[in-house]
Amino acid sequence: MLAYISKKTSGFSLIEVLIVVSIMGILGVVTVPNYIQFGEDKKLDQAASRVTDSFNLVATRARTGENATPATCADYAGYEVTINPASSALVERICCDADCSGAQSVTTNQYVLPVNTISIAQPSTPTAVRFATLTGLPTSQPMILLKNNVVNRCLQLTVNKQGAVSREAISDCP
Repeated sequence: MLAYISKKTSGFSLIEVLIVVSIMGILGVVTVPNYIQFGEDKKLDQAASRVTDSFNLVATRARTGENATPATCADYAGYEVTINPASSALVERICCDADCSGAQSVTTNQYVLPVNTISIAQPSTPTAVRFATLTGLPTSQPMILLKNNVVNRCLQLTVNKQGAVSREAISDCP
């Protein structure tokens, strides 16, 4: 009687391993750039939220006259947000005179966008937006374009006549 010798095979063949590694490589090439862009878009979204919060806070403070006591401000004239594209900063101030430039005007907060990542593409020059006392309405309606310099993506913010900030979807920069 002939004895059958059974050959036990276990494990994967070289071809199977190569196919799996190839599929994982293709998935990595496709997903990693999208994951990086997602993270950078989130940074842009966070910066836009911070800018929106700044405008909303200043409008509320202008309506209520918060922090504008006679001790800090003899002639309260509202609040102002200055957008400075050169330093990628927002500066919030209590206006203690008609043009918000007097020595009594007080800086209440300054927010600088993340360096080398997010910048202010528009406006191209420093722009001040004053919020009137009691109404909290802005004196101008600027369009602010935030740019993520890492992935060249932009997000547009617009301040309307009521002081509300609206945002567009994140897109590739022009």
